[in-house]
Formats: sequence, C-alpha cells, structure tokens
Amino acid sequence: MKQAKSEEMEGNSPISMEILLDKLIAIKSRMEDNFSNLHTQISELSCEFKDEINVVKSTLNELEKYVNNVWASIEDLQQRVRSP
Repeated sequence: MKQAKSEEMEGNSPISMEILLDKLIAIKSRMEDNFSNLHTQISELSCEFKDEINVVKSTLNELEKYVNNVWASIEDLQQRVRSP
C-alpha cells in the first residue's frame, strides 16, 4: 500500500512540483516588488525628514538670533539705567 501511494505521488510529482515552483516564483516576485516599494517609500521619508530637520535648524538659528538681539537690547537698557 505504501508503494502504491509512493508511485501515485511520483506520478503527480512533476505537475505538483511545477505548480509549487510557479507559486514560489510568484511569491518571490511579489516580495521583490514589495521590498522595492518599501525601499522607495523609506527613501522618500528620509528626504522628507531631512527637509523637516533643515526647517527646524533654520527656525532655531532665527530664534538664536532673536534671543541674542533681545539680550543685546537688555544690556543696552542696563547701560542706560546705570549711567544717567
């Protein structure tokens, strides 16, 4: 009985193997496409983050200049108060 099943499986084996191989190739193709799409999306996000970081840096530089100007104004006012 085992031999009959073995022969039966061997008879269907090339077809089953071909179907299995086709399915594996299809899965591989989908995975490659998905990884490619993922890579593209990660690259886009990276560019967006770089742009946003540059905006934050620019804003911080402007704030630093503003704070320095405020401190300069405070020092000027302190000088005026000290020397009437």
